[in-house]
Amino acid sequence: MKLSFCIPSLNRPEYLCQTIKSICSNEKHSSEFEVIVYNNFSDIPYTIVEETINRLSLNYNINYRVGTSRLDIDRSMFEAIRYSKGDYLFFIGDDDFLLEDGIQSIFDLIEKTDFDLAVFNAILINGTENTKKELIGYSGRTYNQLDLALMELKIYCAYSNILIKSRYYIESDFKYLIGSSHAYGSYWFAFFREFEKDINPIIIVPKEHVVCMRAVVKNYKILDVIYKDIDIEFKLYYAVIGEKSKKVLKKFEENYWKQHSSLKELVYYAYYKYDLRSIKQLNPLFYKKYLIKIQLSMIIAAIIIPVLKPVRDQFRKTN
Repeated sequence: MKLSFCIPSLNRPEYLCQTIKSICSNEKHSSEFEVIVYNNFSDIPYTIVEETINRLSLNYNINYRVGTSRLDIDRSMFEAIRYSKGDYLFFIGDDDFLLEDGIQSIFDLIEKTDFDLAVFNAILINGTENTKKELIGYSGRTYNQLDLALMELKIYCAYSNILIKSRYYIESDFKYLIGSSHAYGSYWFAFFREFEKDINPIIIVPKEHVVCMRAVVKNYKILDVIYKDIDIEFKLYYAVIGEKSKKVLKKFEENYWKQHSSLKELVYYAYYKYDLRSIKQLNPLFYKKYLIKIQLSMIIAAIIIPVLKPVRDQFRKTN
């Protein structure tokens, strides 16, 4: 098997059907890929998903599994990966989907390009598919130095837009990161081990757009992942990676906290009704350090933006 699509799913049967259909759209390669769906003990019926899978299974390899209890993000992803047989793994969210000819573009990339990890410049859309923008903002770039790739791409390596050689997924690495909400990125361990030997993986941002990522309400607590779980991930990495790798990761960490402590970022979360006061429990040190900025961002989101936004919208209409 050349390629495995891994899809953990929770309470999104309609979106998941679109995801599966977008993948199972090219019979030319139907024998070369599989689709693995893990239903994380959803609260709502998946009848339409099961009907879709039963119909498509006549021509495509689809492995559908249903959990017997609710798992966290990491364990749910592990269940979607553990049964994969492909030489390459493609992670895609249950609310995302491939563009037309996406399958062909992926196989063309595998067959014609030498790479270890491909991070796609996904198209970001809203729930109604009306608003579209690019995830990364550039494409057609190759990284032959791990430090530069880590700095520029790790933040974009969500489990919905990457294609990676399966040999970089080592079960013990994945399980080590369980509890950090970032275990799907455990391939960085393999990259760090090679980096310590002066071996750099080939990481690319392909020219082609192949996936649409949908901006809808997530099935996890965003502030927990951003301000608490990532801190766990950093500490786990530092405990085992080599000195050379630690220096690279430290630079990334510094940039990460710079971005997520910016007034722009904090105002964004406050405006979209995320309770920034919860950061006090999630990451006490961060909260104490940036308390004034956090309080200011809540004021801006609650008072200033509601006043200015209608003015801005009216200005755009008249110009």
